[in-house]
Amino acid sequence: MLATERNQRKRYRNALSDLAHSLKTPLAVIQSQSDLNSGLQEQISTIDNIISHQLSRAQSAAGLAWHLGTKVSPVVEKLRRSLAKIYADNALSISVTIDDQAVFKGDEMDLTELLGNLLDNACKAARTQILLTVLSDDKKLDIVVEDDGDGITQSRADQLMQRGVRADSYDQGHGVGLAIVSDMVDSYGGEVVIGQSEKLGGARFMLSFKQS
Repeated sequence: MLATERNQRKRYRNALSDLAHSLKTPLAVIQSQSDLNSGLQEQISTIDNIISHQLSRAQSAAGLAWHLGTKVSPVVEKLRRSLAKIYADNALSISVTIDDQAVFKGDEMDLTELLGNLLDNACKAARTQILLTVLSDDKKLDIVVEDDGDGITQSRADQLMQRGVRADSYDQGHGVGLAIVSDMVDSYGGEVVIGQSEKLGGARFMLSFKQS
């Protein structure tokens, strides 16, 4: 089982590397255009950073970034601005309650990928409301994303966290990117908990990380 797990991770890293390499050239062509507005330039720059990050991740495990510290608040605000543009026609309200001193003991691009996947899923699933809550202390960092959509049953939640289950087989937007989220959280020694939001009635995703 351990050998199989190592091989799966190796194939995953290789696939990320191949994909990142294949995107480099067309992205460079887009960046060379002179008529891009500031919003597009920001998104292209973000994509370029993600690609560069994935190329480096293909060579090393995320756990090596434990010594790094990334403030959560600026990452959240950047994602909220981007999602507000992407889902401008959906009239979604993304409310944020965050400890301004909260720090993710890891890489900024990893945090962006984790939050980006969960918030994007929530935007697809929600009717009108999304709530992001970030709490931290000396021992733990909790990131909670909730929405007012149809939610996820406990049986589906259990299935989503099983390896080998196709994440995109679930409706209401949830599931896309969850395999990546689960694997990355696991590499940081964290935990993913899926349940029902008491505040909004839809799905609730919580990521918990030890801080020491």
